[in-house]
Amino acid sequence: MKRQSDHLPLMLAGLMMALASCSKMDEYKQYMSEGETRYVGRADSAIAYPGKNRILLSWLLISDPNITRCKVYWDNRADSAEISVEKTGGIDTIYLMLENMEERTYNFELFTYDDDGNSSVPVYETGAAYGEKYQSVLLPRLISEAWYRNDTAVITLGAPGNDLYGTQLLYVTGSGETAEVLVEPGQDVLLLTDFKKGASFRYRTLYLPDSLAIDTFYTDFLEEELLYEMDRSKWTISGFSSEEAEGEGAHNGRAVHAIDNNPETFWHTQWQGTQPGPPHFIAFDLGAAETVNGLYFEPRQGSGSGNAKDIRIEWSLDGLAWTEAGNYALPNDPGRHVVFLESVVEARYLKVTVDSSHGDQMSTFFAEVGAF
Repeated sequence: MKRQSDHLPLMLAGLMMALASCSKMDEYKQYMSEGETRYVGRADSAIAYPGKNRILLSWLLISDPNITRCKVYWDNRADSAEISVEKTGGIDTIYLMLENMEERTYNFELFTYDDDGNSSVPVYETGAAYGEKYQSVLLPRLISEAWYRNDTAVITLGAPGNDLYGTQLLYVTGSGETAEVLVEPGQDVLLLTDFKKGASFRYRTLYLPDSLAIDTFYTDFLEEELLYEMDRSKWTISGFSSEEAEGEGAHNGRAVHAIDNNPETFWHTQWQGTQPGPPHFIAFDLGAAETVNGLYFEPRQGSGSGNAKDIRIEWSLDGLAWTEAGNYALPNDPGRHVVFLESVVEARYLKVTVDSSHGDQMSTFFAEVGAF
């Protein structure tokens, strides 16, 4: 009896394990009777392309030939869209356009299904729709300068902004046709040799909010007129306060070099022998009375100290009686400086007086002076 009682605990443990095993088998049989879950092949390489109040979704169907439809959910499955598909023997690309989407970011769940209603595991993708909020902050890429010179329209654009795709410019050609050109963000100067003289042009800026965007956003059209440089071939120097006739070399320093169409030469006030201080002036005979809107100044290249700073412009019809046209301050940089007169004038003579120069130098200089 003692020997049998020693095996009683082992017998009870074996009985309990057998009962547990039978219970698990019953549960498994019940599960099998209800049918096992079958998953359909899922979508691959899902991409969300942003647009203007719309989003284009694309994905690949690669392996499962039983897929017959796809469904996309968003907003915690409160909204959805479905598309039927016909699977081929290869890799299929599926596109689904979601229209009338509010401007914001969306989180998508993508499922595939077969005819029996079996689904795939979800595929997740994030996308955005853009609209009026994005549109409202877009600024045009402005025109810095627009000149007509040597029968060519020379249009200089300002710095491009973020997301900028290009600038669309419409103009009239010499034959009267409307032409269009797209200026890329990295292009700063546009030359139009067929621009119709006397015509204006229109432009607007194009933006892409994302590199994958399917829609382009546009600013409103702006209209611009060219400034027409006067032909200076008949201009002469009618007077000057002083010039450097020798110190700048045989072909430099004199007043005439301010109208020689060569930015590498310049008029320089006298500094050799004697050095008069400001004010300095230089005057021009236009050859005939002209309508003058303003003047432009090109500073001496490679030199900042001595560039004209505070200037006065006067005009005259006879070179004797002068009328003031305005006082202006020129910046100290190597670019062309443009000033508009306070009012348009009819003048044959123009005089520019330099009251001070950058660096408070005694001398001053101009590489080129012209009018428009």
